[in-house]
Amino acid sequence: MGARVDIKLTGQWAGLEKTLGTGRIAKRLRREVGRATKRNGEIAARAIRKAVRSATAEGAAPLADLTISIKGSRRPLIESWGLHNSITSRQLSWGHGIAGVLRGDASEEHVRRADAMHSTTIIKVTAAMRWMFFALHLVSIGARDPSRLTGRAAELWAKSATKEFYPLAATTTWITLPARPFVKWGTENPETYAKSLHNWRIAIARTFTVKGRTVGKFMY
Repeated sequence: MGARVDIKLTGQWAGLEKTLGTGRIAKRLRREVGRATKRNGEIAARAIRKAVRSATAEGAAPLADLTISIKGSRRPLIESWGLHNSITSRQLSWGHGIAGVLRGDASEEHVRRADAMHSTTIIKVTAAMRWMFFALHLVSIGARDPSRLTGRAAELWAKSATKEFYPLAATTTWITLPARPFVKWGTENPETYAKSLHNWRIAIARTFTVKGRTVGKFMY
């Protein structure tokens, strides 16, 4: 699945857990690291939501004029905030969590859209598509009544903020929707990494530190 990321401790943790067994220290390790893992999932989800809001700053390709006309916005990944608000995190075990647009938390529509955004999509222009945009152009210049539009053409007209449409050029045979991997943008940055590493280090320090001694606080 493209629109999620694993937040997971790596290394010899399985061996350490086996060595510690089920004693007091092992329970304390799982508890403290589990808290850090949960916090790190929340940090990742927040970073991903930030990436959605600031996609252009992250290097997303600018929207085409037609897309801006339909959306009424230049923000590549925000239309109704549904995708943004569907980003959550979930803890799977003491050392493993996930964040992103997750099945069970988000609607299937948002899951499909999020997955599609992480890959470049190429659409072949058909005769029906050409006719649809020509019909929308006629309506936009006042040569046809909007009530005559049906199906997808009617949906695009209703959604358009500018009501400006143009026929597809004869040379346009393919439409390319560039990838916008917002999960990668949100999680593969120094700030997110530093906060996650800090929290796990604090958790381990708390495990092996005498009770009552302060070793630091989790980051948010």
